[in-house]
Amino acid sequence: MIPKIHGVGRLGKDVELRYSKDGKAVAKTSLAFSEQEEVLWLELVAFGKMAEMINQYFKKGDRIEVEGKININEWLDKNNNKRKNIQLIVERVGFIEKAGAAKTPTKPQPKQKPVQKEIPEIDIEDDDIPF
Repeated sequence: MIPKIHGVGRLGKDVELRYSKDGKAVAKTSLAFSEQEEVLWLELVAFGKMAEMINQYFKKGDRIEVEGKININEWLDKNNNKRKNIQLIVERVGFIEKAGAAKTPTKPQPKQKPVQKEIPEIDIEDDDIPF
């Protein structure tokens, strides 16, 4: 069974969107999950329409809710050192907070006076009413 993760994290870089040879969209970025002083960095990977949506709506610094499966890649580098990459393959994603949104205070809008229009007086005779 492949482990799943569901949580809220912050994108560490802008999304990179590429297309495979068969035309399938692939989006990659980094995602930080943090709790107090500890931070877990994962590579976020999405495919198809999900990849295109993530590329269109998210950027570095955005907080997102994400759910997906963990994929661990292991290999030997050119110096024969064991390397590991932890990926989160996206199944669902949600908007939490755009980068900088929490830091921007909203200014109160000045109150507008209601517009008062004069209604013209109409002189109607009983004979003018059709019923």
